[in-house]
Amino acid sequence: MNRIQSCMLFFAVLLLLAGCGEASYMQAASDRMSQEDAYARDGSKILTGDDGSEGPAGDDGSEDPAADGRTKDAPDVSGSDAVTGSTVYVQVAGAVKTPGVYELAQGSRIFEAIALAGGMEKDADDTDLNQAQPVSDGQKIYVRTRGEQEAVMAEDKGQGAGEASSAADDGKVNINTATEEQLATLPGIGQTKAAEIVKYREAHGGFSSIEDIMKVEGIKQGTYRKFCDNIKI
Repeated sequence: MNRIQSCMLFFAVLLLLAGCGEASYMQAASDRMSQEDAYARDGSKILTGDDGSEGPAGDDGSEDPAADGRTKDAPDVSGSDAVTGSTVYVQVAGAVKTPGVYELAQGSRIFEAIALAGGMEKDADDTDLNQAQPVSDGQKIYVRTRGEQEAVMAEDKGQGAGEASSAADDGKVNINTATEEQLATLPGIGQTKAAEIVKYREAHGGFSSIEDIMKVEGIKQGTYRKFCDNIKI
């Protein structure tokens, strides 16, 4: 084989090798494009892992943790285990539009219970009702009318006056405030001893007990026993 033929053979081999390398590169590129196209069709993404490997999201069959709107670590509070707020039941009666038993959230106030009952009637009187007070389970809230409130106030006033009158009319003589004439009406106490009682009272600022009257000159234990049940301080 002459030199010219040898050169031609050498170039032919080079061309053959170059063609094979290009074919391999083209095949690899084609395979790569086919893979990407397949991922694009099923909606997946090509991701690169920490180890440099590539693959579609969810290759291991796991679901996207945010797919259902919850974060991965968020607790599931749906279902029978969900916690509900505590409630109380109260009865609202009297001068309200819709008396009855009502359910309220724990910590609610009396005014909220009255609002559930439709509010107060026009003749309602809440003078003695603290509407800001928290309600308690089983409580009865009664709203009085103006007439009922006036009757209660009159009754309380009458009882107070009666107690004062009773205390004033008990028939006993107050040895710290009585006059000589009043003191002289006591058994065993005449005008002279009554004057001594007033004198002692003024000098010593009054009596601390009914027994102290025996400190007055002329009043001994025998005399004291005669009127001890008729005096007070």
